[in-house]
Amino acid sequence: MAKLFIWDFHGVLEQGNEGAVVEVTNAVLSEFGLNTRLDHETNLKLYGQKWSEYFRLLDPLANESKIKDMVHRGCEISLETDAIARHIKPSDNSHYVLNQIKQHGHENLILSNTQPETLDRFIDSVNLSEFVDYRLGTDSHRIKQTHSNPKIPLLKEFLEGKTYDQLIAIGDRPTDIEAGKSVGAITYLYAHNTPNKNINADYHIDNLKEVLHQLS
Repeated sequence: MAKLFIWDFHGVLEQGNEGAVVEVTNAVLSEFGLNTRLDHETNLKLYGQKWSEYFRLLDPLANESKIKDMVHRGCEISLETDAIARHIKPSDNSHYVLNQIKQHGHENLILSNTQPETLDRFIDSVNLSEFVDYRLGTDSHRIKQTHSNPKIPLLKEFLEGKTYDQLIAIGDRPTDIEAGKSVGAITYLYAHNTPNKNINADYHIDNLKEVLHQLS
């Protein structure tokens, strides 16, 4: 019976998306007639939050309808332009690790807060599509979620009726680890940039190859 490896995408299987976020966010601000711009330092502080939080900070006078329109436009620009391809690239060893998992007869699922159509674009941009069996996007940037961690209900729904010998979840944020634990997965915190020993994962790693211990 196969094992399922549950991957977060941003900051785990890819690197460089921070640059795409800055480019697209500033394009939205320009289209909406704002002189404010997102700089890289502010982006690093906000990175990982919903896009709506970006625009609330950058346009504090905007009402919620405008914020929603800005987020929607940001999603459109992400698909319409080459911003993603210009900035992101695969993380070190991501191709090798996912390929090894497939070669051993197991499956890879990518679970992201990104909207599904943009997630497809991201995965294609780093040439990982051939190694990915399933991809799920919560679309939490555009759709108001009823769960504090929208990955949890989406993952549980996906697993209904499926049987795996083992589940392994790999992410770089507390919500990734929480989602993995909610379905009984062995959890790996990929803490290559900002190690956080306070996150209660089963393993803390700085090289994706360490996940391959689960193949034995």
